[in-house]
Amino acid sequence: VFKAVHLSTGRKVAIKSLNIDGDITRFRNEARIQSSLQHPNIAELYEYIIHEGTPYIIMEYVRGINLSDLIKRKGVTGKDHIRQLMIQITGAVAYLHERGIIHRDLKPSNIKINEHGQVKLIDFGISKGLSSPKITKTGFMVGTIDYAAPERFKGQNHPQSDVWSIGAIFYELLSNQSYITRGQTDKVIAAIQDKNHLKRKIERIDDSYAPIIKKCLAPNYKSRYKDGLELLAALGMKKEKSKSIQAPTLDLVQNKWWMIAAIVMILAIVSFYPDSDPDDIQHEATIELLLYPRNSTVTLPDGKVLKHGNKIEGNYGDQIKATMKAEGYDSKDIILSFSTSKEFETLEYILQK
Repeated sequence: VFKAVHLSTGRKVAIKSLNIDGDITRFRNEARIQSSLQHPNIAELYEYIIHEGTPYIIMEYVRGINLSDLIKRKGVTGKDHIRQLMIQITGAVAYLHERGIIHRDLKPSNIKINEHGQVKLIDFGISKGLSSPKITKTGFMVGTIDYAAPERFKGQNHPQSDVWSIGAIFYELLSNQSYITRGQTDKVIAAIQDKNHLKRKIERIDDSYAPIIKKCLAPNYKSRYKDGLELLAALGMKKEKSKSIQAPTLDLVQNKWWMIAAIVMILAIVSFYPDSDPDDIQHEATIELLLYPRNSTVTLPDGKVLKHGNKIEGNYGDQIKATMKAEGYDSKDIILSFSTSKEFETLEYILQK
């Protein structure tokens, strides 16, 4: 992901490119979904183009900090501040649910706070809409599991799955600690599904929001708020349902203005924009692999074999196709997806018999 500036208009944008080994179907689905959204708490997509065979997403540049870093710096203080963040996050998700879209990857690192305190939801890489193609294999889940609802490990996704993720984020905002402590996948899954774990955690929150968070984090998705709209109402905010906006057709016969602008902006990232923050230009990222069963191996396109606990480096937003195998299990193709906002991330991959 690059920060860039259009030399004629001065507009700052973020440019996301597809890695050579990336999944074009997933990338195009991300562009299609994000291009259909117009909401103050969702980063706006300006254009989707293909230049010399490489797809690019040109989107709103959000100057600010992601929620994960803000929490680490203890920058979220006071109930009023927390409530405003909760309402903005839930409002964005409610808007998605109205349109039949499930985000599926809600976590603090995918939420940015701009310099005016406004929430911006980003990264729709694995989101699913009504017309989305099948982009994740049955029984397969990619990404960190800290904010994943229990049913996601069974290959199920519902609006209530997003509600669970919001509940985990709210818990972290109010308690300054994660709802789920990172560890072995089987122990994490057990904690997510354990009602006693939920009870113990909620008891630590001396706050009027405890009943709301408890309902969000119910192990059975049918016991949660049915969607973001219902959760928004529980937070004391009423929202009129608006008419759905039909997703526009992505025109792959590129707009010439944007084609030229994109090339100019990419070239201008460093050479013509000296006051850019280096952290906003291009970052190297690292993935640590947690493989289950632990005797699994992951084979990269170049033939390199990775094992449980191994690390692999790449750039923000890179995606690498690989094959995961283990004796006695069905092998499957996986995608190693580098974070668009974090320098280090642990990804869990699970094989099923």
